[in-house]
Amino acid sequence: MVIVALVTFGFSWFQLTMLSMYSERIAEAIKTQYFKACLEKDADFYDQNNPTEMGSKIAKEVTGIQRGLGEKFGTIIMGLVGFTSGFIFAFYLGWTLTLYVLIGFPVLAFILVYLGVSVKTGILEITKSYTQSAGYAEQALQAIKIVQTYGNELLELKNFTKYLIRSKNAQ
Repeated sequence: MVIVALVTFGFSWFQLTMLSMYSERIAEAIKTQYFKACLEKDADFYDQNNPTEMGSKIAKEVTGIQRGLGEKFGTIIMGLVGFTSGFIFAFYLGWTLTLYVLIGFPVLAFILVYLGVSVKTGILEITKSYTQSAGYAEQALQAIKIVQTYGNELLELKNFTKYLIRSKNAQ
């Protein structure tokens, strides 16, 4: 068992290290391409989209891609290998019990799909609300001289609080 543990530790360390380096390289390339694409847009694009939200949006999206390609992809690989080897050993050691367990598998699969869809929907709502609040804060801070000149501090604070409440309710 010690040998199995050491081999598993070695493979998991190697996998985590290599996938982390791979995800860092991909994230850097995506950020570069994203920035190039933003520079090539015309002024009409920035009239329709809020340019102050773009920085936080790029960072969040690239971080999500980086996590997915790094640690989560490694977790999926390890889970699939464990699942497959577990079924092979189960069928080899006790095939009748394994068949009984397989009867409940479709119900479990349905529950997992439902859970995944609901989590994805919640994450999208939270990301959208945080992007809006961060963009509003950046916009107000960039125009701080105008806000200060016209005495709109309370209005800006009220509007930012409204966005924060939306973010809190999205959780």
